[in-house]
Amino acid sequence: MLVVPASAGFLPGESHTSMAAGQSPDTPNKRQIGVLPVKNGSMQLSHTRWRQLVAAASAGVLLAAMTYVRAVALPFVVLPAGLVWWRYGWRSAGLLAVTFVLCVAPWVLRNAALTDYPHFSSAGAIVLYRYNAAMLYADKHDMSFVKAQKILTQKLKAQEDQVVRAKYAGREARRMIFDAPFRYLWLHARTVPTNLLPAAGDLLQMFGVEVGQSGTLRVIRQQGIFAGVKHYFAGNWTWFWAALPAVGITGLLYVFAAAGVWGSFRQQGFQGVTIFLLLTFVYFLFVSGGAAHPRFRVPVMPVLSIFAGYGAVYLWVMAKQLMRRWPGGYRGKT
Repeated sequence: MLVVPASAGFLPGESHTSMAAGQSPDTPNKRQIGVLPVKNGSMQLSHTRWRQLVAAASAGVLLAAMTYVRAVALPFVVLPAGLVWWRYGWRSAGLLAVTFVLCVAPWVLRNAALTDYPHFSSAGAIVLYRYNAAMLYADKHDMSFVKAQKILTQKLKAQEDQVVRAKYAGREARRMIFDAPFRYLWLHARTVPTNLLPAAGDLLQMFGVEVGQSGTLRVIRQQGIFAGVKHYFAGNWTWFWAALPAVGITGLLYVFAAAGVWGSFRQQGFQGVTIFLLLTFVYFLFVSGGAAHPRFRVPVMPVLSIFAGYGAVYLWVMAKQLMRRWPGGYRGKT
C-alpha cells in the first residue's frame, strides 16, 4: 500500500493543497499534527500516531512472516524500514525493526542451540556461493556460468551435512568476493541487465517450440545483443518474427515505467516512495548474481507494473494538457 501525503497531487494539474470544508487556514488538522496538547503542558500521542505505530509493528510481523517463507530476502527488510523512517519518523521505523527482530530471533536461537549455526537460514549462504561466487569463478577460469556452477555445486555436495555445507558456502563465497571486490561489482553491472531481456525463448517453449543454442547470455555479455540474437536463432528467423510481439510489449512496458519514474519524482511527497521502489527493483535484480536470466525479473515485475501504470496515465494527461495549448486544440475534461 502506498501512503500518499495530504499535500500530494496524483496527476499534473491537480491541486497540491487539501483542506476540510469550513476549516480555517490557520487551524491544523489531524493529519498535520502528531501530538495533542494537554492542560499540564505535557504531550499526548494522538490517535493518528497510535495507528502509525500499530501499522509499523504489523509491517514488522508481515516482513518476518515473509522471511520464514523465503529467507533469501532477509536483507530486504532494510528498505521498508527506511521508507517508514522517511514517512513517519524514527520511532515507527525502530518499532518495525524491533518487531521484526523479535519475530525471527526464536528461529535463530533455535538454530544456534541445535545445529551450532547462529543464522536464520542456510539459503543466503548457499545462494551467495552458487550464484554470486560462481559468477566470479566462471570469469576467472573463462568458462560458462552453468559449468562453473556445476563445479561449485559438486564441491558443496562433498561436504558431510547441511550445516557444514552452509558454513563452507558462506566462507568460500565471502573469500572469493573479497579477493576481487571491484571485479565482482563490474561483473554484476555487466550481467544484471540481461535480466531485463524479453523472455522470448521461454514463450516459445510454452508452445512446444525448441529453438536456440546454449550460451546465448554469455554471447550477449561479451559481443552484444545483436550477436546474441543471431547466435540464439541460428538462422531460424521464422521464430524470431513470431517472438517479436513479446519483445515489443516488453519494450513498451519499459517506456511507460520510465515515464512513471519521471512523473512520480515530479509529484510533491512521492520522492521517498519512488526511491523505495527503485531500490527494491535494484535489490531483486542484483540478488541473483551471475545467474541473470529473464525469469529472474519476476520479483520486480510488480514494481515495473506500478511505474508503467502510472506512466501511461501521466503521459495521457500531459498529452491532453499539451493539446490545450495549441490553437483549436483539445478542450475536453482532464
